[in-house]
Amino acid sequence: MHTTEKIVIRSSSLPSYADCSRRTAGKLLAKELAALGITLRETSQGVGAALGSSTHQAAAYSLNSKINDGSLGNATQAMDLAFELYHEIQKTEGIVYDGATPTYDRAELQLKTLVNTYRSKVAPGITPVEVEVRLEADIGDGFVLSGQFDVREIESIRDLKTGAASRAHISQYGSYALLCRVHGRTVEQIVEDYLPRKKEPEPEYFYYDAEVAVNAARAILKRIKDDVAAFRESGEPTSFIANPQSMLCSDRFCPVWGTAFCREHKNKGEKE
Repeated sequence: MHTTEKIVIRSSSLPSYADCSRRTAGKLLAKELAALGITLRETSQGVGAALGSSTHQAAAYSLNSKINDGSLGNATQAMDLAFELYHEIQKTEGIVYDGATPTYDRAELQLKTLVNTYRSKVAPGITPVEVEVRLEADIGDGFVLSGQFDVREIESIRDLKTGAASRAHISQYGSYALLCRVHGRTVEQIVEDYLPRKKEPEPEYFYYDAEVAVNAARAILKRIKDDVAAFRESGEPTSFIANPQSMLCSDRFCPVWGTAFCREHKNKGEKE
């Protein structure tokens, strides 16, 4: 199958592609799959992702305020922005709760804690130059890379992660560095500011060499291009490796789960 429409690869999808290429490919190629008669499933957002996005809202407000006048802005306004986004996600997408956050009440408490901890322990140590800037670059062969970093300091990028457990996102960070360099911004180091999703989170900081991260990003971008070309040539879903052991291999989180595009998962339902 051939198309002239460019595919937009988001930086945040690179770690996901390494985890399960077929799940991520389903999102990248949604229009092409629809043309083939394959309809993707609608999925809800996990509570961890919802809390992360909502904490980012408060963080962005706080750091933009720091750029403007040196302060972190109004604490109440920062918290209100976080909850407004959380409720919007809950209303429009639905939220799947988990063992670390089993109820809305627990989510409310965790969101307050994450926002307050970020503003009191993480943000004071950041010297922001730019906040939440989206950059794009044509990377050839009909693909565009698009990424939005959390915050850039003079020669570094910082990215906020929250979650029940810390995971490596080096390819995502590498794509940010790649985009920054294309647009004339210097990036020598990448810092992940990690806040665990628990009662009393203590910030952890992970440091990545920009060159190593960029190489990791380039490797996955090349794989995406090669896999898409193979799929367009053969029409076979096996052009993309499926990972049934992925933590997100579930009818709750995967849009291709159980469709004609992927049946490699466990199935407790009826015999086929």
